[in-house]
Amino acid sequence: FVDSGKALDADVVACVQSPDGSGKVCVNLAMIRGGRHLGDKSFFPQNADDYSAAGVLEAFLAQHYLNRSAPPLIILGEQIEREALQQLLTEQCGHKITIQLNPIGEKRVWLNMAAENAQLALKQMMSRQASQEKRLHALQQELNIPGIQRIECFDISHTLGEATVASCVVYDNCAMRNNEYRRYNMKDVTPGDDYGAMREVLTRRYRKVVAGEGKMPDLIMI
Repeated sequence: FVDSGKALDADVVACVQSPDGSGKVCVNLAMIRGGRHLGDKSFFPQNADDYSAAGVLEAFLAQHYLNRSAPPLIILGEQIEREALQQLLTEQCGHKITIQLNPIGEKRVWLNMAAENAQLALKQMMSRQASQEKRLHALQQELNIPGIQRIECFDISHTLGEATVASCVVYDNCAMRNNEYRRYNMKDVTPGDDYGAMREVLTRRYRKVVAGEGKMPDLIMI
């Protein structure tokens, strides 16, 4: 079910929670523009363990549209504080936003589709996490280091020995943490001296950690 034949602009948002009580949540947003379903995007909110599906949706909508425009209509399947949220989104987006709950007809079909896609995305995410946990356990056994959760990896790159740059990527709690990735321009290193560059970046990074900025990893890979 892709094209309604009506020139309707709407975001259809569904929220599902994991049935195993783990607190995992998926919010799926289906974008309808000109009556056509353009695609879905899935989000996995953190720290949502103690929230109902309605509470998750209220927090998600307020944050998701904070710095971006929204279509005139948002379709939801949960009972939320509609009036207050409509007013907030209208103020944030600069045009009138209407939230429709428990729709019927083709809008209900879209909502059901969004919910099914949310279920599928959540299942896939939990499967990936289970695989990550298995790999992490194998690494702990191989290194004989129990409790590894946070890993930081460093690499040195340069252009023909010049413009040396160090990169740090972070893995924590079974996921890559892109927002914690860092790049360092090397200042006091001889061109082509990768060992010196590695010494500089490790010293710069962990001097700050020792001073109380950031987290100490369980494992460093270079």
